[in-house]
Amino acid sequence: MPKEFSRVPIRKHKRILIKKRIAIRSGIFFSPSSDHKNAPSPIDHGMIAVLSSSLNLGLWYWADIIKHHQQIMGKSFHHVTAYLRSQGIRNMYRGFSSCLIMLGVSRALGFGLTPLYRNYLPFEWKETSKDLIASGLAACSKTIFVTPLERAKILIQYEGGRRIDFPRSPFRVIPLLYQNGGLNSLYRGFSNTLQRSVIGFSTWITVRNELERRLPESKNGYEKQKKSFVTGGLAGVASQTLIFPLDVIKAMRQGMLHFNSSQGTLNIAKRLIAENGLARVYRGYPLQVAFAFGSSATFNFILKTIEEKLRFSSFRKG
Repeated sequence: MPKEFSRVPIRKHKRILIKKRIAIRSGIFFSPSSDHKNAPSPIDHGMIAVLSSSLNLGLWYWADIIKHHQQIMGKSFHHVTAYLRSQGIRNMYRGFSSCLIMLGVSRALGFGLTPLYRNYLPFEWKETSKDLIASGLAACSKTIFVTPLERAKILIQYEGGRRIDFPRSPFRVIPLLYQNGGLNSLYRGFSNTLQRSVIGFSTWITVRNELERRLPESKNGYEKQKKSFVTGGLAGVASQTLIFPLDVIKAMRQGMLHFNSSQGTLNIAKRLIAENGLARVYRGYPLQVAFAFGSSATFNFILKTIEEKLRFSSFRKG
């Protein structure tokens, strides 16, 4: 019997082996050559993702405001920015607290549940398959909690600029939506949010992890940071390209109080394309691709930096 287990009861011995196996499996956010001994737990992954999102949001929130106005109004970048400037520069950060809460919940559940679901998948499956399925399941789970927060955020961003008396806090908007329309109002656009979340999040995780597995590993700190920046940015571009038309329809359903949401996704898409061709469902796409690269790159850079610091700290303590 190994020395470290010589005086350990058999049941405790099995629990230690199971914990070690889970720790190895849950280290999906490290590259294959990383030391999985000190890999963060699923809860740690969620907390790290929340911290990274909070630091990243302040840099890129203005682009989210512009995106939703372009998607709902169907106007050009210059028209939307002129409209927002006329309301005052502070309106570029309208609904920031709502977005911070929504993004925190979304990233905590997404990045926390992905390694948890991954633990239950067959060990012999390919890494790409496990990334895709685990992140897709995590996206389904988080959408249930995120949809009301997402709707409140978009309403504050759009209707908050059109109506002076519109509440600016999600804790006031959500009860109002429930009073006026019940769960149907709170979960308007749920199908689009689910589709967007599953496609977008699973694409981001799978592309990012696959790029990190394929690109050469470097022990140089600068090269590691550059790799994290590039892989995160490319994953963001891939994700945004796939989900953008769905995002337009979702923004219109959730961001307008009097939008006729009884129409199906395909009918809404056909109506929008009939108005102005494919350009209508890709309104604001060039800006958002740049935004997706920058936002995802800085998010992944911060995420990896924090993970590396914690792993190094854990290694030194261990």
